Amino acid sequence: KRVADRIAAIRALVGDAEFNARSTAQVARWLYEKKGYTAPLATDGDPWETGKAPSTGEPALRLLLAQGVDQQTKEFIDGLIGIRSDTKLASTYIGLRRDDDDQVVSTAAAIRTESRPVSWSSNAESVQLLVAHPDWYIHVPVTGRWSSSPNMQNWPELGEHNLRSMYAAAPGHILCGADYQAIELRLYAVLSGDQILLDAFARGTDPHVLNAATMLAGNQSEIPRIYREIDNALKDVRRRWRMVAKRFVYLTIYEGQEAKLFTTMSLDTNPDGTPMFPNLQPSDVARWFRGWHGSHPWTMEWQHRCVRAFRQVGFVSTLIDGRKRFFRGGLDGPAIVNHGVQGSAASIINRGIRGVAAAIPHRGWSPWSGLVLQVHDFLGVQVPEDQKERAKEILRSEMEWVESGTGMRFPVELKEGRRWSDL
Repeated sequence: KRVADRIAAIRALVGDAEFNARSTAQVARWLYEKKGYTAPLATDGDPWETGKAPSTGEPALRLLLAQGVDQQTKEFIDGLIGIRSDTKLASTYIGLRRDDDDQVVSTAAAIRTESRPVSWSSNAESVQLLVAHPDWYIHVPVTGRWSSSPNMQNWPELGEHNLRSMYAAAPGHILCGADYQAIELRLYAVLSGDQILLDAFARGTDPHVLNAATMLAGNQSEIPRIYREIDNALKDVRRRWRMVAKRFVYLTIYEGQEAKLFTTMSLDTNPDGTPMFPNLQPSDVARWFRGWHGSHPWTMEWQHRCVRAFRQVGFVSTLIDGRKRFFRGGLDGPAIVNHGVQGSAASIINRGIRGVAAAIPHRGWSPWSGLVLQVHDFLGVQVPEDQKERAKEILRSEMEWVESGTGMRFPVELKEGRRWSDL
């Protein structure tokens, strides 16, 4: 429905009832001939020049918006990106249909009809449900993180159209989960020795607000004042700066260069296709880059140290279990830096998975119970409702961890709900 509405809106906008918003040729003619804009990129991804085919892909559209367009063109581009985003969501995640045997199947997920008793008792009533059975892979990503087919980790959240609400606990059961709090930022602080962040975590200071303050500060003496201003700002303002700081800092610590930071952030979108950082300017990113590295000299020192270590021994290893990664294709600075953090995060999470799976065994507490979700830094279990407090205590005790060298705690936030979207 949303796709159809967006297509109708674009046709009304351009004044052509036959306009095909899915045709790259028609879109290119409207943008670059009728409206007269110069294509920022060619179809090969390089800057456009005479003789090359102009791109109508999302990077080109986002760059056009950043350069400045009239209101009609802005509405056209926003609508076009929305059509593409919604079309992908519908085809990737919601492809439910009935097969020749009248069974509900999915074009996007391993969903099948399944009957099980509600409890262990021999005379328990059986219930028939649609159950998703993704295939889980534990040795595919080189970092050691899990992956699945279909890709449950990237199942989108869309506000009122939150697709995670399609998944609910079995009758008489509840979903309990635990999410590591800022696990990658904590690992960066430990690995790099970033004293500002080590002190912040030790004191209980909000690390994302602090990072925003260091990005904005012209010198270190301004950081406390800016921190207080953001921390005491209106809820929406504070939330925005935390979100900006999260994205910028993670890009920066993974060796993001100033020239690429703006392009990457300007292309970031919310699940509904709208820009994550509207009105972002290159000058903003340049200021943040100077502010961060002026306050955090440990970042570049650590990045260079990671590359030097790789050149000496030929691999990168993780903090906890020493999982090695070899770069046989040659030196890859960002990936080398990334593996130390991502691989160590995977080690911590996998340690938690082993403990939780042993304490809440598959179908051990009921025919439906056990570990059911591993989504980035989150683990989720399905348990009988009367066992939820026990399950949450197990999640906390098995997942939380303390790094001995710095004393850095890796705490979790506990959650519960009937549906995945509640978590």
